Amino acid sequence: MSSPLAPVLEFLNKLSLNNNRPWFEAHRADYERAKGSIEAFFFDRFPALGLDRGSHKASFYFHRIYRDVRFSKGKPPYKTSLSAVFDPAGKKTPGLGAYFHLEPGHESVVGGGLWMPEPAALKKFRLDMEDGPRAFLKIVESAEFTAHLHLLDGAKLKKVPKGFPEDHPAAELFKMKQVVAWRSFRDEEVLAPEFARQVVGAVQAMRPFLRYLEESAGLVAQQD
Repeated sequence: MSSPLAPVLEFLNKLSLNNNRPWFEAHRADYERAKGSIEAFFFDRFPALGLDRGSHKASFYFHRIYRDVRFSKGKPPYKTSLSAVFDPAGKKTPGLGAYFHLEPGHESVVGGGLWMPEPAALKKFRLDMEDGPRAFLKIVESAEFTAHLHLLDGAKLKKVPKGFPEDHPAAELFKMKQVVAWRSFRDEEVLAPEFARQVVGAVQAMRPFLRYLEESAGLVAQQD
């Protein structure tokens, strides 16, 4: 039995080769079918993640496919991916939600964390690590986390930032410019029967990580 996400990947792949308004308008019906397929998959396969289909439209969770091209000359008008946020508060959550990104070419991911954090939030995380990284490391080194996710080896400073001790046990954590949990999927994994189960496992394993970062970076009030 073919995956309901197969036509979604097929449409996005064609869009990547024809990223212009005339083609998109001529194939808008194909887009609407692909959009409907991923939205149905999202709500049908992920009830364990607290998504409320009865109270919210899909747009409460899903991002638009249209790029903001107001300040970018020659930029393609459409994203070649479809994405959403796994959070009961939707894509405008004040905290950190898990991010779901579907894109052909083995570019699909589930991730979350401090992706492009404000300097103040990143500094608060570093100060928290200076006080002691044990609680954070307990999360990212746990069996549940490592079974489903890994820390993204993203942008880092070459040196420990000014004001932080170079010989501190968390020195490598001070250098991080983004703090993100990540799992990528190849196209064949997206189309496999166990894909939904793997996504649920990754999101559930990510939640302690996200809640820790919310408090550490001062994005939400700390719990008593």
